[in-house]
Amino acid sequence: MKDKLINKKYIVLGLTVISLIGLIGIGISYAWWRYTVIQDNPNTALSKCFSIELANQANEINLTNMYPITDEEGRKLTPYTFTLKNTCSVSAKYSLNMEMLEGTTLNSNYLAVLVNNKDIKLLSSYNTATTVIDGSTESRTLDTGVLQANSSKDYSISIWMDKSVTLSDDAQNKIFKSKVVVDAVA
Repeated sequence: MKDKLINKKYIVLGLTVISLIGLIGIGISYAWWRYTVIQDNPNTALSKCFSIELANQANEINLTNMYPITDEEGRKLTPYTFTLKNTCSVSAKYSLNMEMLEGTTLNSNYLAVLVNNKDIKLLSSYNTATTVIDGSTESRTLDTGVLQANSSKDYSISIWMDKSVTLSDDAQNKIFKSKVVVDAVA
């Protein structure tokens, strides 16, 4: 009985040694037969021009001493106008955002916005966007699109205090500071 146990131990020990030798052999043969190729030429990448610019800017938005007005009166305001130009040979997907700057105390729920004489909407109803300017507190996407190579698009933006604002709203003696930001990718 004792001899059978000793024989089993030797058999297990023998199989373990044979397995280890086999694994070491496989590892060495892998290292011996492995094929490695190293690139000796540099990679070359060619990029095209990518540039978007705001041109022909006129009539800054000024809400000094503003009070609630109707949409019809808002449509008659002199809009802030500009041209968005793609001056290169690559199409550009862009977002036209309005970023509220630090120091703004007027809630975007109180401002009506008219972009390119389309629908009038409250500024707060536009989709939120990630701010780009340091110190911006809020960003809203006014329009998105694709600007083809060497093309342009004209914009007009009017902002006024919405007709629904009342004396009980917290809109008196407030400050509104913003900038129009174009965020584009090729």
